[in-house]
Amino acid sequence: MNVILYSVSNCPFCTEMRDFLKSEGISFKEVDLAKTTKEDAIGLIDKIPADSDLAVPMIDIDGQLLYGAGPENKDFIKCKVKGDGEACNRV
Repeated sequence: MNVILYSVSNCPFCTEMRDFLKSEGISFKEVDLAKTTKEDAIGLIDKIPADSDLAVPMIDIDGQLLYGAGPENKDFIKCKVKGDGEACNRV
């Protein structure tokens, strides 16, 4: 499972999602959008639907983008990445 967290350093919701991923033992790559490389930026832009707003944190799970650090995204991540049955029942 490939998990990428797109964030910026001064974003409290990004910190919340980073801490969540770490606490769940989920391996992830973090891309700070303020310091990103051209290659990472192009890869991200290609994934974002044209009618979508750019907001952080964004979490890419095998090409599927999630926006925000809300409980519904945390349940989805636990379901998809960890196979957590209780979390799957909530999504």
